[in-house]
Amino acid sequence: MSVGQATPETLRQAIVRAFHEEDMSSALIAHLLGVAQATVSRVLRLHRETGDVTPRPRGGGNFSPLRGSATWNSN
Repeated sequence: MSVGQATPETLRQAIVRAFHEEDMSSALIAHLLGVAQATVSRVLRLHRETGDVTPRPRGGGNFSPLRGSATWNSN
């Protein structure tokens, strides 16, 4: 998995299914699926808070008082 890439939805669903249906620990899920424990934790938290595994929209950028919208810092 690349840094900065969204976790594929099928993998997100597998994480939730393994946790809820197979009663696996987050450490075991991370090991079996080859992802970091932090990824498992984030997906499970998202599912707990929203009931879905669809990623939240990406945010960011700095507000520009001149343009009135977010601009990306290219540093």
